[in-house]
Amino acid sequence: MKTNNLLIFDCDGTLVDSEGIANEIFLHAVNELGIPVTKEEAWDHFPGTSMAICIQYVEDTYQVKLPEGFVMQQRETAH
Repeated sequence: MKTNNLLIFDCDGTLVDSEGIANEIFLHAVNELGIPVTKEEAWDHFPGTSMAICIQYVEDTYQVKLPEGFVMQQRETAH
């Protein structure tokens, strides 16, 4: 009898929940810039969204422009 072996990697947060870590890093960075985004607010608006949407939310809500290189800094911090 033939058997099939299958290994599935479910990398959307099931194996490793990286959403909380990414949220904390982003929140810390915007707070360091003096933008008072709260942890509750971040969890209400950021889960399941892209970095671009998070940045757009912060810029629109707080009427600020995040500095040049902010995204690169976030990516470096996350690694």
